[in-house]
Amino acid sequence: MEKSKSLLYLILISFLVCCKAQLPKTNPNVQFKGTLPFEINQNEILIDINIGNDSIPKKMKFDTGAPMSADLSIIRDTSSIKCSSSEINGVVHDKTFKTRRCKINKVKIENIEFKDITIYNLPNINSDSKIKRSYVGLLGNDLLKQGIWQVNFKEKNILFTNNIDSVKNIKKYTKLKCHYNAYLNCFFVNLNLNGSLIKDVLIDFGSNQQLTLVKKDFNRINKGNMEKIFNGTRTTQAGKMDVKYYKLYQQKYYLKNKTINTDVLSSDNNKINTIGLEFFLKFDSVILDYINNNIYIQLN
Repeated sequence: MEKSKSLLYLILISFLVCCKAQLPKTNPNVQFKGTLPFEINQNEILIDINIGNDSIPKKMKFDTGAPMSADLSIIRDTSSIKCSSSEINGVVHDKTFKTRRCKINKVKIENIEFKDITIYNLPNINSDSKIKRSYVGLLGNDLLKQGIWQVNFKEKNILFTNNIDSVKNIKKYTKLKCHYNAYLNCFFVNLNLNGSLIKDVLIDFGSNQQLTLVKKDFNRINKGNMEKIFNGTRTTQAGKMDVKYYKLYQQKYYLKNKTINTDVLSSDNNKINTIGLEFFLKFDSVILDYINNNIYIQLN
């Protein structure tokens, strides 16, 4: 079973610890607001952006669990990107691959321009996969951290701004208790799942699953040994690997006075707990507020 999401948080963590990504330049005194449509394909949010001075159109995946990254076509199609001459080692499940840190002078989303964006070259986004992906890269958290992103699943659009007052009807939303890791530019939450507290779960819109746990936490909620076991294949930047998966269906997630059912997946290779996009599709809308470090959800 091929999984379309390669956890780039895990892929890049090995060298981000040593070489912290350069953050985009922003002007906090300039407010911006825009709206862009998106499509959902294979439980992945795909959006159109323009790269460089020549505004080359590219389709990217909206990914809160990974740095900004793209395949070789980004470098081939525009002169507005410069890459380091030295390669960096990435690691996936003890397998290594090579990448480079690059910088794009401009990324344009609708009418909003973002300057000097760090981006990592990942040559295998579309290679060696049973699923031919229509996107060439990940719109990752190095750029997302500059704003507030209201993802409306009903209307299939994203409002992006740097002013929370631009988001309408926010009082109708439920705020999730979360913590923001400023070094990794990622949100994490603690979950009450089947009466057990699962800590430090990454909010990962790049994952097309509901909830994926490391085996230790999966075993904690699997009190009746009710998991389904199956073999599959995972495709990552380092190549294919055989994986044994464990799955629990319709487990109870308690959110204030609400109970939400979710499937839970695990494998012997899982290194981090994640909530993927399929989980958030249960809601009408989600607000990712990187400015004030908050997450809001609007229940159906």
